[in-house]
Amino acid sequence: MIYENAIVDVHSHILPRLDDGVQSYEDAKEILTYYKKLGFKKIIATPHNYAGYHTNSNFVIKKTLENLKKYCFENNIDIDLDASSEYFVNNYFLELLDKNEVLPFGEKYLLIELHPLQNNTNIFDVVKLIQDKGFIPVLAHPERYVYFYENREIYYMLVESGVLFQINYISLCEVFLTETIETVKFLIDNNLVSFAGSDLHSIINLQIMEKLANHEYITKLLTSEKLLNKTLL
Repeated sequence: MIYENAIVDVHSHILPRLDDGVQSYEDAKEILTYYKKLGFKKIIATPHNYAGYHTNSNFVIKKTLENLKKYCFENNIDIDLDASSEYFVNNYFLELLDKNEVLPFGEKYLLIELHPLQNNTNIFDVVKLIQDKGFIPVLAHPERYVYFYENREIYYMLVESGVLFQINYISLCEVFLTETIETVKFLIDNNLVSFAGSDLHSIINLQIMEKLANHEYITKLLTSEKLLNKTLL
């Protein structure tokens, strides 16, 4: 099985109808079966939390997770499921953080994302606030932030400040910008990746991952001693 060295997917929009990801339990069933085919044993659902678009409380996330687990049991789908959230860094997120209403994965990791086009100049202040609350910030798909492309030193600065990086497997697909592909290769080459994820929104993500199975950088990533996915099993 291709991704058995990863085992755990830390970034997945698998919880039905909570965001722009999976919209039905039937689709979730098909997708989770595909996950197992690729070698995954545990999926951590990370629905969006983005004021004005998708605001998912801890209660709603946990309740939907419970419903999905029940559905899996009733349909004989044997795969471990857990849930966290993907937090867009803005004032709404900072309010949730201040009120201790965030939902980490692995007890201490907090998955955050930035605007893909507009540079967040206070990111290091946000990192400090997250750490002060006892969490470790994990930046989702750092290869997608175009304002980092001409300043790769920022990646080292973020890591030195305590940020971990979660790259998307599918960022190696040729449909993405050349800069995105080259950046994810750079991150892997320089051992800057701590987590890898599907960022699944539909079964298409897994189909792309299957096609990338023999990609040299997938192999390099999955054999890296830096990758922490397995520690979450």
